[in-house]
Amino acid sequence: MRILCQNSLEITTGIGSQKSIVVSATGFSDLELTRSITNRIFNLGEITVTTDSGLKVRIKNVRDPVRVASLIRDVMTKPVVRVE
Repeated sequence: MRILCQNSLEITTGIGSQKSIVVSATGFSDLELTRSITNRIFNLGEITVTTDSGLKVRIKNVRDPVRVASLIRDVMTKPVVRVE
């Protein structure tokens, strides 16, 4: 995971085949963190981000999910100002 700029975050998942998701501050309505008892023992979890249009991005088996959710929340809550 890396911060691309102050208002976006890139999350890469997978070992053999990788998938990258870029999270930006606009259009998000919900962030959900799910952890079972087993996941808490191994410090894993599942993060689901829902957009305003209803699209759900689900990231499974996230290591240190509390920290990752905090980073995503930081990006989601930054105000976006656009000047034309």
